[in-house]
Amino acid sequence: MLDDLDDEVKKNALIALYNLQGRGILDEIIADRKYCDFLKTEAQEIIDEYE
Repeated sequence: MLDDLDDEVKKNALIALYNLQGRGILDEIIADRKYCDFLKTEAQEIIDEYE
């Protein structure tokens, strides 16, 4: 779902992964070039808000 065309779907998938796996998945998404800037921004916002 992280590759979905709908940003809301991507965001919800990111939140679900964070809830299941913790901060590590956010760091991985931020570091990996295959993920879009939208996901990287959302991941950083989750870190800033919850970590």
